[in-house]
Amino acid sequence: MKKRIYRIHYSLVMVIALLGMIIMGCEDPVPTDDYVRRPFVEAILIVDEPMDGILLSYSQPINKAYNYKEAVIKDANIVLTTATERIQLAFRDTPIGGEYYCPDTSVRVKPNMQYFLEVRLQDGTLLTASTTTPGRIRYTQPPRPVLYFPADTNNLNAPQDDSLMLKWTAEPNTKEYLIRITCLDTMEYGKYLAPPTMEKNYRRTRFFDSEFDPRRNNPTDYGFITTTNVPTVWNAFKWFGPHEIVIYASDRNFTEWFKQSFTGNTFDFLKSNIKGNGIGVLGSASQAYSKIFLMKYPRK
Repeated sequence: MKKRIYRIHYSLVMVIALLGMIIMGCEDPVPTDDYVRRPFVEAILIVDEPMDGILLSYSQPINKAYNYKEAVIKDANIVLTTATERIQLAFRDTPIGGEYYCPDTSVRVKPNMQYFLEVRLQDGTLLTASTTTPGRIRYTQPPRPVLYFPADTNNLNAPQDDSLMLKWTAEPNTKEYLIRITCLDTMEYGKYLAPPTMEKNYRRTRFFDSEFDPRRNNPTDYGFITTTNVPTVWNAFKWFGPHEIVIYASDRNFTEWFKQSFTGNTFDFLKSNIKGNGIGVLGSASQAYSKIFLMKYPRK
């Protein structure tokens, strides 16, 4: 199974429609005639993974629904370089509209390595950026393969056998770690049991959930933590059944970009690390990966 970060294309890319708009006072209408189209880059390199999932598109006017398939740029020349390598990327179509990738899948992202990105468009526009990948991290205490949901989720002192306890090695240059929990099948549950049953999965009701949250039914939840361990957090799970739990040690470029894109509260174009007449991010991260199964009922 490919252990890449689940893309946040749409929560992130939607905001680039704002790029090039001259924002007036809050009481003024949006000046759509002042819109200037700009190229947008999203490139996240994951240590020990192939180089793929690199997105390149144009911004679109704020008064138009953003459509990545219409905005994608397919004919750019994109190169990643290090002190010793030059990696030519190619474009391929995907269900979301296309991505740039390295055709040689034996080429993997290296830890503690500075990568330089160069994007040249057909009109001569040049975009550049750099990132230094974090060192590798690994679990020192991974989650148990099977977790039993406790009868009382308010009991913070739940037995360790039935708790989600994570510990991992520190990455010296990482200040905050990103935790991703993804339900791999929000529909089925019983088919994974032995013996199998017809029982279906269902979404848990958490006390802090809001029906107006646009991410309510997203199978993935994210969170940041400044330590290298996590206590029992049962309310991090929206569903039961199979899950991925991944810890990311990311560079500052990715951390800052992800925070503003994921929260959706503010957007600071100055946090873009793309140089040239464009916006976006070249970031990187290393990861510790695990897969678990969350049982609906406490251990008998």
